Amino acid sequence: MQIQDIMTRDPACCGPDVTLADVAKLMTRYATDSIPVVGNPALRSPLLGILTDRDIVCRAVAVDRNPAQT
Repeated sequence: MQIQDIMTRDPACCGPDVTLADVAKLMTRYATDSIPVVGNPALRSPLLGILTDRDIVCRAVAVDRNPAQT
């Protein structure tokens, strides 16, 4: 078995200017715990990073940052 056999081929993604609240909604809609962050969402590239549900909780909510404004 190869990674390509089990990977998600068309993942939801977002640009770097999307709010955490919007990314959390994407995670809920697509039943995932991470969203790739890309420079151009229409082209899905280049990959800039990945945002996880843990990032939202530990780096925003736990330090009293407003997800709708972050």
